[in-house]
Amino acid sequence: MTPHRAQAAYDEVIAIGATGYDNSINYYSNAGEGQELVAPGGDCTVDLNADGEVDGVMQESFDWRWENAYAESDKAGEEDWSEWVYRSGCGTSFSAPHVAGAAALLISEGVDDPEVIRQILRESALDLGAAGYDGTYGYGLLDVRAALDLIGQPLPPCEIAVAPEAVDFGTVDFGDTRTLPLKILSNRSGICMVSALTIDGDTDFLLNSTGPEPPFIVIGEETVSLDYAPSGEGEDEAKLEIVSNDPLADRIELSLTGSGSLTDGVDLSIEGTALQEPVYILEEFAYSITVTNQGRSTATGVRMTDQFPEEIELSSVTPERGTCRMEDGVVCDIGALESMESTRVEIAVLAVAPEGATRRPLP
Repeated sequence: MTPHRAQAAYDEVIAIGATGYDNSINYYSNAGEGQELVAPGGDCTVDLNADGEVDGVMQESFDWRWENAYAESDKAGEEDWSEWVYRSGCGTSFSAPHVAGAAALLISEGVDDPEVIRQILRESALDLGAAGYDGTYGYGLLDVRAALDLIGQPLPPCEIAVAPEAVDFGTVDFGDTRTLPLKILSNRSGICMVSALTIDGDTDFLLNSTGPEPPFIVIGEETVSLDYAPSGEGEDEAKLEIVSNDPLADRIELSLTGSGSLTDGVDLSIEGTALQEPVYILEEFAYSITVTNQGRSTATGVRMTDQFPEEIELSSVTPERGTCRMEDGVVCDIGALESMESTRVEIAVLAVAPEGATRRPLP
């Protein structure tokens, strides 16, 4: 499932920040991974050019009585729709239209591919802040004249790199999971599209579901997360392949390594999994409990206890091994578990409620 993201972070959207009179990022402007360009947004709290007016973006608009915008009266923020005036304003609502207008000019000159427009705007931007892409200024400050001059000129291709170039998870205990980040980097302006991420080798290595799902555009950098959950003791390895539109290296392979370890003696873990969601009162629901021996030695006389609150009544219990009984909940005598061995108990219960209650989700 694709994680929810801010609208400006979607691949189809160009995220715009706002700069002030001195080209520095404004206090109200968002920043971070995914920021693509900046454009003038004004700052209505300062007068850096000492012209007696706040440093807003001048525009044609209906008269807006800013002096009333925060007044404590019935006419706060009153608009006058009778007069068309020049006035200044501030915000990313003023910087984003600059970029939209630049895109419209490119379209009027025959550039109709959205990704070419995007790349021209990136390549022509005035680099600000840290050299190259950064999360504050993106690829730089919009430069409309430079963008128009790039029409018909060869543009740099996508160029993909990764950091680190190999991922070593170190030693991880059996039953645990370690998550490490991997950065996928693009060059300053080439539009890089990652079309596939695949892991070949030991199945103990997985792509974390919280990261972006291919296909996705790399704006400066994208971070994917990798999981390592060893299923036993010993060395594990796999290869991660990244497929992109980089003409020189459309496939990048990097090694994934890790080592699983076991705890000396007996090390029992317990994990519960809901088999349905949501849970309603006056309705039966089921879940399972898995008991695992993560130690090197055999565990004997293993007993699992699951206590119920007063609102829960047992419907059924089915162990994979051993026997279970009702005793302020469920008590299961499992017996022995060898090293790295697991067993599961499936339980069905009924959420009861006071007389007269109706079917509804359990709080």
